Parts: sequence; structure tokens; C-alpha cells
Amino acid sequence: MRNILLQDFIPVDIQDMRPNGFHNEKLLSVANCCKKVEQGSGWQSVLSCPVCASKQQTLLMQKCNIEIVQCHQCKLGYAAKIPKEIDDVYADQKYLDQAQRDYGQNISYRMKRFAKERVEILRKWSERVPEECSLLDIGCGTGWFLDFCRQQGYTVAGQEFGKELAAHTEKRLGVKIWPCPVAEIEQGTSFDIITLFDVLEHTADPFAMLSEVKRLLQPGGISLIFVPNLHSLGASILQEESALVAPAEHLLYFTRESLEYLVEKVGFELLYIETRGMDIPDLIAYYRDRRQQPEVTAFLLEYADIFQAVIDKAGRANHMRIVLRKPQAVS
Repeated sequence: MRNILLQDFIPVDIQDMRPNGFHNEKLLSVANCCKKVEQGSGWQSVLSCPVCASKQQTLLMQKCNIEIVQCHQCKLGYAAKIPKEIDDVYADQKYLDQAQRDYGQNISYRMKRFAKERVEILRKWSERVPEECSLLDIGCGTGWFLDFCRQQGYTVAGQEFGKELAAHTEKRLGVKIWPCPVAEIEQGTSFDIITLFDVLEHTADPFAMLSEVKRLLQPGGISLIFVPNLHSLGASILQEESALVAPAEHLLYFTRESLEYLVEKVGFELLYIETRGMDIPDLIAYYRDRRQQPEVTAFLLEYADIFQAVIDKAGRANHMRIVLRKPQAVS
């Protein structure tokens, strides 16, 4: 049974991805980000669901004095207040510094472990070989995924909300990185593949974002999207303690129901959906850093791979992955 569960499971280096102090550093980062918003342009209220527009909601949790609520109709979780100005969150040197701290020190591992896995998904669902594909990575950050894709033969470009980070990545890679909202990418620009890894939850209007993805895709093109899963085991246990609950940055908290509702509303074909994640590494970081319970930490470490494999297959892992296809043009 163990071998069957682990046959397609790819482990992660927990010490590399969740080093000592990770959990507490993430909580401090979330608090500091909220403080930047308060000291900047402040917050605006969200009175209805960003996906289905229903005003019926239930309070799920509260973090940094921001309520996270859930829509009764489509089951989307969302922050009841969001930053008035996106630049308060993304457009300064501190955001670039944070990105370099989070991703700059283990780029080679991320490329080998995560970028390779993502490209394998693209190859499975794309009808064209990499050398014939143009790829846009929205929210490309430091560009480690773009770098790997370029090595595999893709023609790549990126988009990044943080202007300083976009400039840094464009200079480092020597490829086009748009430092503007996706809606401002020029008409007539198109790609065979568009990826969004941990991006959609940052948007106040997910329908508008996916509509822009659809606009930029060639007919028959595909989009690979990763988003945190509100119904994951990790989120259920950690609640507001989860590093994924970050009100100033993570405005949306998707469930499978809300994600499928959104995809259908935009007019994409849903090719693939599953959950994979790092629930156990997150719990290890929590019990090690926050609760300081070494016995629990040691137990989770010993069985980390088998526990996570079970969570993945049960559909309760902390990230959902979907592949969408833009319908072919009607002749």
C-alpha cells in the first residue's frame, strides 16, 4: 500500500523549503504587509463575492483585524477588506528584497524540483513541442520558472506586479517582463501557454484576470494555474495561523466549487484538476517554530511523505492545480 501511495509522489526537502524560523517569519511578513497598507492608502470594503456577486457570507476567521468570509453560493473565501492601492503591497524595494529572500537562495532546487514538475504537466496537455511554444508566466517574480522553461526550448516572457522586481528579473534574464497589469499588455499579443502560479488569489477581480488570460491565449492554447485550497487539511488545522492566510496579498481563498464556477463563467474548458501540496511541511514548521513541540515535529517528519501522499490523493492538499484550454475559434 505504501508503495502504491508513493509511486507518483515527489517529496520536498523540508529543511530547504521550511527552514527553522520559517513559520514565525511568515507571520511577521504578513503583519508588516498589513501595516504598510494601513500607513499607505488604507483599506476598502468588499461587500459581495468577487466571483458570483452574492452578498450572503459567513465569517471564517480574522487576521490582522481583517475578516475572511465565505460566500454561501459559490463557496469562495475572500477578505472583507482589501488594499485601496496595489502599489502599497508590491511597488517598493522591500517587496523586491522579500522576493529575493524567499526565492533567491534556493533557485537551483526550485528549478529541479518544482519547475521540472510544472513543465511535465504542460507537456502532457499541450499539443505542441516546447520549441514551437510561446509562454507567458503571469506573476513571474524572480523568474526561476521562466529560466527553466527557456532552457527547455520555450520562447518566454513574463508579467510581474512589482515594478522593481519586474525590472530586476528582466535585466537578469534578458527577456520581456511587463511591469503593468495584465489588462495593459498590448492588443495583438498572444501566447500558446500562460501560467499563473500563486497569482489568482492576489487579484480583486478574478473574472477580469482570467478573461485577460483568455484574451492573450491563442485559440486552443492552455493555461496552467496553481491556487491555495481553502478546503485543504493544512488550512483546516492552522486557520488564521496559516502563512497562506495573508489578507493584504491573498485576497481570495478558493475552493474547488468556486474555482470551477469561475472557469465556467469565463468560458474555458477545464482539462485537469487535482490537489498537491505541502500541508505536512507547513504543520512541521508550525509545531516546531510556533508551538515548540519537538515530539509532534519529529513524528510528522518521520512520516511526512506518506502523510502528504494520502492528503494529495484525498483532494485535501493545500494547493489546487488546474489546466484550462481556450476553445478553438469558431469558423
